[in-house]
Amino acid sequence: MIQLTCITVKFQRCGKINCRCSNGYLHGPYFWLIIYKKPTRSKKGKYNWIYLGKDNSNINNKLKSLTFTKNWDHHQWSALDNKIKKLKSNTKNKEKNSIELPK
Repeated sequence: MIQLTCITVKFQRCGKINCRCSNGYLHGPYFWLIIYKKPTRSKKGKYNWIYLGKDNSNINNKLKSLTFTKNWDHHQWSALDNKIKKLKSNTKNKEKNSIELPK
């Protein structure tokens, strides 16, 4: 059973010596889906990270392919799209960098 799902933004260093990220200008934003699966009697809880991409179209296409989003209606998708746009604008200001998915 899924307990928590959210989309988060990461900025990363590539490790190349002369790259702009070595001076603090990190690559990104890269969008990731984090799914926390609840612990059971036999297994510990576990985080799964799924790379979604950089564009809204890629993010929505990848999310539509996941099983738990198959039954979402138009309102849930538009709410998610608005949240992703807000998240992208917040990354420019380094504000809150994750959103919860609509239920």
